[in-house]
Amino acid sequence: IERAFEFCERNSGSILDFAGGTGGYSIFFASRGKDVTFFDSNIMQYNWMMWVSKKRNLGIKVYRNINDLKDKKFDFVLASDIVEHVLDPGSLMKFLTSLINKGGGMFASELNMPGPDEIAPMHFKVEQKDGGILYNLEENMKTLTRAR
Repeated sequence: IERAFEFCERNSGSILDFAGGTGGYSIFFASRGKDVTFFDSNIMQYNWMMWVSKKRNLGIKVYRNINDLKDKKFDFVLASDIVEHVLDPGSLMKFLTSLINKGGGMFASELNMPGPDEIAPMHFKVEQKDGGILYNLEENMKTLTRAR
């Protein structure tokens, strides 16, 4: 993540914090003058970021409907610890890369956790091979059904 921060500090004008959670990255970059867009479909996270951005006068653009991002472009996309939460991470990565301006960058990470299971039913297994993401939907759905 340090290299992603360095890239953004040097090169990025606009940053998308995708599934930004509590917004720590959005706040960090906006307080340094970056043009930040925050997205999270969770209503509590959305409301929190709306409040923080207004309270601190950060100017962060806040969205919770993914369709609102379709026609936008960013110099950098940050998707930290989100991949393991989606059913089809390959499609998510394709969508997120479509939002990147030419010459831009992206940081995506996933927690290296087992799942879904009783402890973490919200995590799906993500396998990586040859630098790409493989996802076994059938295996994950069987495990998720057992965990619930």
